[in-house]
Amino acid sequence: MRGLAITATSMFVIGCATPSYNYVPTTESFSRPPIGDRTVATVGDRMLAQGQVTERDALKVSESFKISGYSLTPGFFPKTGEDENSVFFSFLPSPMNTGDGNTLGGLQKGVLMDPAASLEFEKETGKICVVTVFNLHTCRDRSERFEITKFVQAGDSSFQQTLYYNGRVANKINIGYREYSGSMARPAFSNEVEYDLSVSDEFSYRGAKIKVFNANNNQIEYEVLKNFRGVN
Repeated sequence: MRGLAITATSMFVIGCATPSYNYVPTTESFSRPPIGDRTVATVGDRMLAQGQVTERDALKVSESFKISGYSLTPGFFPKTGEDENSVFFSFLPSPMNTGDGNTLGGLQKGVLMDPAASLEFEKETGKICVVTVFNLHTCRDRSERFEITKFVQAGDSSFQQTLYYNGRVANKINIGYREYSGSMARPAFSNEVEYDLSVSDEFSYRGAKIKVFNANNNQIEYEVLKNFRGVN
């Protein structure tokens, strides 16, 4: 029993750490393509996309690895805060696809391990650690399997307005409009409209104004003259 206790203790590097939760991610507005750029979009492509996205720091794990009795799966682990010595990150019990091209990483504990509260990156040593609910931590050396980076996260506060090109029949082009909250489309705010190019080579929708140079059933060449209302 004494030998077993020594072995178990040697697997867990005893240390103290208190997770921080003082980080605030950045929310920014975007508009693509820029006003005045001559652009080509094929059928099904977004002609105009505007809205807000949240960019946040994260620990990115590229492949699965273990820290003592804890297992980390690939994905992003969003930053929660930092102090003078460490940066802290959150985790999920298992990986999750967010629906916007990102995967949030997961952390599973072994049977004999304490519940985890946070992931920790030590600034001086470059080690990655698991912090338990008792503010103890176990660490492993710096590895190419993880890095601190940024990722764009579609959250509840994210919002997008988009115009899609749906093709041309005779002189009329079909344009689709959709709104997204987070990564989910809002069905009540989706619509399709037709514009007759024999009447005008410019059309407007919800404040956005677009000039069409060429259009067929495969693609459209155009220029954004004005953005949706409320976006510069």
